[in-house]
Amino acid sequence: MLRRMALRSSETESSGQGGEGQSQSKKQRDPAVKAAIIAASATSAAAILTVGGSVFVGLLQYQGPGSKPGPTPTVTVTVTQTKTVAADPPDPGPMSPSPVSTRGKSLLEFTPLGVSELDFDQRELSRGSAFVNGVEEHVVLGGELKVCGASLIQEYNLGRVYRQLNAVVGLADSSATGTEVEFIVSADGKEVGRYPFEMGAPLRSINVPTVGKYGKASRLTLKVVKDDCKDAYPVWIKPTVSP
Repeated sequence: MLRRMALRSSETESSGQGGEGQSQSKKQRDPAVKAAIIAASATSAAAILTVGGSVFVGLLQYQGPGSKPGPTPTVTVTVTQTKTVAADPPDPGPMSPSPVSTRGKSLLEFTPLGVSELDFDQRELSRGSAFVNGVEEHVVLGGELKVCGASLIQEYNLGRVYRQLNAVVGLADSSATGTEVEFIVSADGKEVGRYPFEMGAPLRSINVPTVGKYGKASRLTLKVVKDDCKDAYPVWIKPTVSP
């Protein structure tokens, strides 16, 4: 009996000592576990995801194993969108007409309107060249007058822009001696200049306003007439209109 009690007492003590050892071992491990949990809980990562030009920033928290379940982690999302918008072009303001050059313009740069109905003794002035006083002139309007009482004519559209015609008029060297002609300028049907010329006379410079009844002319008409039956080759040298 006493032996059994002694054995039980020994087992009890041994058991008690084992429990105390486990308790002490547990107490010794607790600080390390706690430290690991604290370190793991304190670790956080920021995730940046870029999708289609938008930026998502989330704060994720890590909980180590064995930690108590806590509240659902809070995720803060910031969305930034960038959109490029083309700037509107500057307002050009009211449209203004194209400026007209203040310099003269050769009449030969205009397209002749022509004359719809010519009399049998009329011809149109045309561009060409001619020898005048022994010098070949290339920028001329002219033609032949071989019929008695014949005339040359041409019309131009000035668009009510020009107010003066400048030119040099005369007869080519091939004209008959003693022949006489008249150079006539009309603006919108109104005669504004008439200049007689005789073969052998010095060339004549003319400056005539191209202004009709209502201001700057729309239609300019040049004409050369003669009464005799002698051959004549009248020329308009370097005809120019200016604003």
